[in-house]
Amino acid sequence: METYWRTGSRILSLPAISTDRLPVVRLLLDSQIIIATLQNRVTGEAQEVGFFHDSMPSLLTASGLFKLPDAWNQLERAAGDPLFTKGRPEIFGETGSELFQMCLAVQ
Repeated sequence: METYWRTGSRILSLPAISTDRLPVVRLLLDSQIIIATLQNRVTGEAQEVGFFHDSMPSLLTASGLFKLPDAWNQLERAAGDPLFTKGRPEIFGETGSELFQMCLAVQ
């Protein structure tokens, strides 16, 4: 919710992550739920990370939306905001916003 929903970006910059969230990000990186998308050429340390599959931010964001008190009011944005409609959905044979499709699937 704090990344994909806010910015539409599927990539997280490690230097920009708050210190209180860094342990969770490191755990996800170690478990390969998120993977390095950019590494330091000298140290090999991850500089940017993303989920192992592009659909994961959509799934997690859709799940998070339905924890909001006004979840149903967010569906219009999930369906039509250019942040979520610019790419082709990963779901085979579908068109439109992958995030909106995930909202329908998780609800």
